[in-house]
Amino acid sequence: MRQDAIRNMVIGVTGGLATGKSTVSAMFGDLGANVLSADSIAREVLAPNSPMVGQVAEAFGFQLIRADGTLDREQLARIIFSDSDARYRLNKMMHPPILERLRRQIEESLADNPDRHVVVEVPLLFELGMGNWFDKIVVVTCSERAEIARLFWRDGLNELEARMRIATQLPLAEKVRRADFVVHNEGARSAVASHVGRIWMKLNELRLGGNADSSECLLNESKSSTEIPIIKARRGYRRKK
Repeated sequence: MRQDAIRNMVIGVTGGLATGKSTVSAMFGDLGANVLSADSIAREVLAPNSPMVGQVAEAFGFQLIRADGTLDREQLARIIFSDSDARYRLNKMMHPPILERLRRQIEESLADNPDRHVVVEVPLLFELGMGNWFDKIVVVTCSERAEIARLFWRDGLNELEARMRIATQLPLAEKVRRADFVVHNEGARSAVASHVGRIWMKLNELRLGGNADSSECLLNESKSSTEIPIIKARRGYRRKK
C-alpha cells in the first residue's frame, strides 16, 4: 500500500435531540479521533459580554442578559422553540460565525494531525446542508420515548415541550436514511462503545483504501437483520477541496 493512499477522514456526527451525539463523539475521541463540536463553538460565540450576546439581546430582549453578562439560554430557548420566525432570525445571526470557526478548526486539525481522523459533532448537519463537508456521516439515534425521557431529565421539559422541540428538526428517520453509519444509542453503554469501535475499524479500512459496499453491512446489535444497518453503501460525501 502506498503511503500517499493513507489519509485522515473528516467524520460528521449528528442525530436527534438527546440521542447521545456527544457521548458517541467522545467514544470516537477515546479511540484516537480529534473531536470538534459546533455546540462548543456556539458557547464560545455567546461568551459573557461578547458582541453576539449584545446582538441577541437587542433582537430578543435585554432581559435575556443576566447580571454577570451571561445569556439566559433557557429563556432564549423557550422563545425560539415556540416561534419559528424567532428561530429563523437567531439561526441567521448565529450560524455564519459558528460555521466559519468550525471550518477553520477542521482545516487546522487536518493540517496539524495528518494521521488522526477528525470527528465533528453538528446537531443540524443535514438541516444546514453540510453533507459535503464530510467523508462519512454517523447518525446517533434512539427511540422517541427515550428522547422525551432524556429531555425531561436533562432539560426539565414536559412531553409537549419535548415533542415541539423534536419537531423543529429534520425527522430522525430521514437523518438515518442519509447516514453512512448509524449508532442506536439505547441500552448498555458498553454495547454502544463496542458498536462505535466496529465503525472505527471500518473507517480505518476505508482510510487505507478499502471499500464498504452494501454487501458488507454490520448490523446494529440491538436490531434484527430486517432493520437499519449501521453501515450503508458509500454515498460519496466528500469535503470541499
